[in-house]
Amino acid sequence: MRRRTSGRFRSYLGRETIDHTVRQVARKEGVWETIVRGCVTEEARRLLEAVTSPETPEVLGLDEFSVKRGQVYDTAIVDLGRKAVIGVVSGHRQQEVADFFSTLRNADEARVVVMDMHEPFRQAVALCLQRAKVVVDKFHVLSHVHRALDQVRTRVEPWEGKRGELYRAR
Repeated sequence: MRRRTSGRFRSYLGRETIDHTVRQVARKEGVWETIVRGCVTEEARRLLEAVTSPETPEVLGLDEFSVKRGQVYDTAIVDLGRKAVIGVVSGHRQQEVADFFSTLRNADEARVVVMDMHEPFRQAVALCLQRAKVVVDKFHVLSHVHRALDQVRTRVEPWEGKRGELYRAR
């Protein structure tokens, strides 16, 4: 498929989303949001390819994301000490994350990896960062606790709905 925009314009669109939402940039420039999302991905990859073999931080963070809800997922690898993204991996499977970990210098220096409960992430950490301890992030732990609590509440007070005493005590 032939692109109808220049590389320079696409790079500009990608950089504009740092300060503005995809929707704002699309409206301002008179293009589809889909084009702006693609430009964000292209710009992120271009910037990350310029960085070669990052140092391994002591505390890493892993989280999957998608530019558009329910679409293809990518994985962000973050240095939590510096609060900086050190890599973005296409996909969220074990091999893709493990391939990124293998490019890190001094991978044995990683002490902690904070992530959600995605099993392929845990497997990649076990494979490549043997010394690192896995810590499940607070958001995902609490979401599982709230889901379990809600199941128990609906079993105990199924007829009450949101008016029940347990719902308000949550």
